[in-house]
Amino acid sequence: MKKYYSHPVFTVFALFILSITTYGQTQNFGQKIGDLMYEMTASQPNTEKIQQLLQSMPIDNKEVKIGNLSYSIFDGFDGDKMYYIPFTTAEESRFTVEQLKQNNKLYFGVQFLLKSEYTLDSKKQVHYTNAN
Repeated sequence: MKKYYSHPVFTVFALFILSITTYGQTQNFGQKIGDLMYEMTASQPNTEKIQQLLQSMPIDNKEVKIGNLSYSIFDGFDGDKMYYIPFTTAEESRFTVEQLKQNNKLYFGVQFLLKSEYTLDSKKQVHYTNAN
């Protein structure tokens, strides 16, 4: 009777799960904002998924806050919710998402101004020092 060892199979499976987890955690700001825009422009936006994406955004290591939005600066739209990161100085990044309603349909407004620093190498390639 042959003896099979489960350790190699378990190790390969664990490495596979670890690589998926690592990829999900290292998704950069550009990828996440792309996913966010996709979800916001769907015919039936999934607000729970949008909220999860917003709360996982790596913006200056700050937590995304959620508040009620009682007004809208856009004619014909009612305010619903606001997602934002707080800031206190002009140098800090800003990020705000307004969830608006019109005739029971959701719309979103996104505004962000992010602080970033970069250098150019000899090949004119951009290298960000504080990548969001």
